[in-house]
Amino acid sequence: FVHGDVKPENFLLGQPGTADEKKLFLVDLGL
Repeated sequence: FVHGDVKPENFLLGQPGTADEKKLFLVDLGL
């Protein structure tokens, strides 16, 4: 998977206290 707009603003961390807390999510809202 190649994403052309990788920058710190496009990364989110999982919510603490959930199974996703150690996951890193790459998001791009395209606004």
